Amino acid sequence: MRKIVGVVTLVALALLLGCGNHKQQRNAAAQPAPAAETKPTRGATNLAIEIAPEEAKQILDKGEAVLLDVREPWEIDTAKLAGAKLIPMGDLPARVQELDPDSHILVLCHHGRRSLQVTNWLREQGYARAQSVKGGIDAWSQRIDPKVPVY
Repeated sequence: MRKIVGVVTLVALALLLGCGNHKQQRNAAAQPAPAAETKPTRGATNLAIEIAPEEAKQILDKGEAVLLDVREPWEIDTAKLAGAKLIPMGDLPARVQELDPDSHILVLCHHGRRSLQVTNWLREQGYARAQSVKGGIDAWSQRIDPKVPVY
């Protein structure tokens, strides 16, 4: 019963937030479920919630962060960044244990809306060093690597 309520909550949040209105989106329940209780924040920092693609690239080039791509599989097939950990937004609550809470996590989506939601959710779960890549892979394509397809 709890799982059904969680799925209904995810769908309602996605609809309310207008999240994921992409032409081929397959997963309507894309918003991670809110936590029943907030976990203590480990290694609390004053990192901004969003990071510019240029700064994200510098950090990634130094190997100082993990890039988490929360887009759907069809989007990743269209355009992807090498080395990214691929966990669609709707799968993240079940797979969050794959991430190290002490790591610097840069979250990427198409335009930055989903990644911002995921970043907020991750921080509520104790992932204090999570940041959303502002503008998503679209901004990355335009400002960092024009070889990455724009869709």
